[in-house]
Amino acid sequence: VAESTEATEDSPKNRVVVDYASKAAGELVLEKSPNLKGTSNLLNNDNDKYAIAPCDEERKYVVIGLSEDILVKQIVLANYERYSSHPKEFQVLGSQTYPD
Repeated sequence: VAESTEATEDSPKNRVVVDYASKAAGELVLEKSPNLKGTSNLLNNDNDKYAIAPCDEERKYVVIGLSEDILVKQIVLANYERYSSHPKEFQVLGSQTYPD
């Protein structure tokens, strides 16, 4: 499980942040857009690896299965590719069962 310690403005103490959406935590890509390639790269911490989809594909999506039930407090999106496009819209849905 990827962990980091970061200071927050609301708390002078450091807190541990756990990346539950990582391969190390046992996460899996359950479903994806048909033309989306490299989805396994979404679950690792290597900034040089990425997922890619054709720009003209209307709906791009990924379904990620977590290894345990969690209370989500924060979601972080990162795009380290300088010349790629950024998400215009982003939606998060949750369910305890898949498919639901």
